[in-house]
Amino acid sequence: YESANVSDSTYIDGLLTQKVIQDLKQLKKNQKPFFLTAGFINPHLPFNAPKKYWDLYDRKTIKQPENYNYTPKDAPEISISNWAEMRGYSNIPKHGQVSDSLAIDLIHGYYATVSYTDALIGEILKELETQKLSDSTLVILVSDHGYNLQEHTQWTKFTNYNTSTQVPLIIFDPLSKTNGSTNALTSLIDIYPTLVELCGFKAPKEQLDGISLVPILKNLELEGRKHIFIKRTNGFTLKTKAFSYTEFITMEDNSIQDKMLYDHRENKVENTNVVYKKEFQSIASEMSQTLHSVYQRNIE
Repeated sequence: YESANVSDSTYIDGLLTQKVIQDLKQLKKNQKPFFLTAGFINPHLPFNAPKKYWDLYDRKTIKQPENYNYTPKDAPEISISNWAEMRGYSNIPKHGQVSDSLAIDLIHGYYATVSYTDALIGEILKELETQKLSDSTLVILVSDHGYNLQEHTQWTKFTNYNTSTQVPLIIFDPLSKTNGSTNALTSLIDIYPTLVELCGFKAPKEQLDGISLVPILKNLELEGRKHIFIKRTNGFTLKTKAFSYTEFITMEDNSIQDKMLYDHRENKVENTNVVYKKEFQSIASEMSQTLHSVYQRNIE
């Protein structure tokens, strides 16, 4: 990571933003419908951002997460990532945890790169207004994964924990009369059918697992999906609004190595694996059956 006093356009995301702004100007001239993407590397290792974004945060106020130095109670060892991606950097130990000081540096860097990306997105949205396209353009902001900042001793993304599997999703429809947020359960595969419907096209239903979010955009009180299926190597997760259930499956014979269940009604930070507690046996059994039915459909 770096905190050089440079302009926003010094790093690749700043250059990307300039390219997207130029694209918007050209698309305005073309006067035709368009689909335009802007993929930002940040916030991603290494945490590179101009100094002014680091300066937004007082290092003395940055805290490690409450659960930075312990893994969840009764959690399977296989569920805890060794964060190999970060260990590839020269100042990161090959084994064991980083120092508390370095942890604060890393969290600071993540905050700075989030703010840097936020500012660049603002520049694109500003240009959308300048070109008088904001009243006729759908805008979707989404991330590809969550990120661990030392929660349960973990860094980066390669886990089945909620810190890795939950992402931000914002959909702006200039024609919508509904504003607000929702806790409806949705999946990233729902974005395509949502866009198709909002653009007035017909989706090839027989080829899609995704479900259009348009009904939810019209009524924020809807519950959304009953469950979400998530896969990370041999970790298979079924997420409902109330629970996250994971099985670690040996692919050769489909045997279960271990499993975990987290009650998100009481413990969204997932500090206690309750899968073996008597009062959760029926829930775990039901989610296991559903998980295997979804898993079977995905491998056929």
